[in-house]
Amino acid sequence: MIKNQEINLDYLSNLSIGILYGGISNEREISLKSGEAIFSALSASGINATLIDHKDAVLKADDQLSLDIIFIALHGPGGEDGTIQDKLDELNIRYTGSRGNSSKLAISKCKSKRLWKQIGVQTADFKILNETDDWATTLEGLGGSVMVKPDSEGSSIGMTQAFNARQLACAYKVAKKYSGTVIAESMLTGSEYTVSILSGETLPSIKIESATKFYDFEAKYFSDNTNYICPSGLSKKREEEIQLLALRAFKSLGGEIRYRTEFKSLNTSNGIITGVTLTSGEQLKAKAIILACGGFESNATLRSKFLGLEWASAKVRGTPNNTGDGLIAAWDLGAQRYGRFNGCHATPMDYFMKDYGNLSIPHFHKIVLKIECRQ
Repeated sequence: MIKNQEINLDYLSNLSIGILYGGISNEREISLKSGEAIFSALSASGINATLIDHKDAVLKADDQLSLDIIFIALHGPGGEDGTIQDKLDELNIRYTGSRGNSSKLAISKCKSKRLWKQIGVQTADFKILNETDDWATTLEGLGGSVMVKPDSEGSSIGMTQAFNARQLACAYKVAKKYSGTVIAESMLTGSEYTVSILSGETLPSIKIESATKFYDFEAKYFSDNTNYICPSGLSKKREEEIQLLALRAFKSLGGEIRYRTEFKSLNTSNGIITGVTLTSGEQLKAKAIILACGGFESNATLRSKFLGLEWASAKVRGTPNNTGDGLIAAWDLGAQRYGRFNGCHATPMDYFMKDYGNLSIPHFHKIVLKIECRQ
């Protein structure tokens, strides 16, 4: 069952939301419809929303002053391949959906499927096609019937079924128009289901019944004969299996990045680490934790303990954030120290520098530039 999550409309009504839609991909027409539907829903709820056609508008740093968050309604390359995500990160504008690195991986069928095969997630056998391939041999190796797909397109664009060598050669040419990489997958038969994931939780599966040969672009967006059935009719056991499979595939494609999030402590249960608690009070669950928190150079107490009392008043060339909190959290749980803690490396320091950082001293490349300018 889905957990009922109450939407705080009062909070959302104070936000300025930009809906990024349209774009220049082959799915522009669908993206325009998606954006308009999102705009209508938000406006009807009294939420301040603005439509931004990314074909005409160029996001600028100034936009971060007027927009609190971007709702990405772009489809296909440019909107789902990490391009716009990286740009929004650069502008420090919040946005919906997956982060850039995850999007870059997920848009590629080839990369995703290779990863899934490595971790044991079931996916159809496939082969990257080249124009010099022996089509009959390729077809035989994949079971005699295949689905040919552009590697980095969505909405079934450029997809064709092939049952013989001639059809496979033609299907390759069609897919090649949309992507530099083309794959052929072994044909799968049976019912089709889709599982959505929201906030890390799977939603109930939906059974898709299409009147066309397969669930193609027409069936997805324009046909009145495509049926979406929810509940899907699966048994409880099969429903749990398909949701687990979808969640595992989803999580394997990338993790969430939290910015400006401060770690407080490690959580344990029966002697096993189960996650972390943040200073905000939020708890994040995890099967394993990697501590990459830096050293303790900014912690006067630890400097005195391991290096000597005279180090308590030392100036720190680096960041004031290397406080050793991660080390302390691990030690509190019984972790053993490893390596040399009573050593350090020498570095030139300015007597008049700030307590932290050495930023006021000109860098070498700046000095060189001054000399070159005088010459």
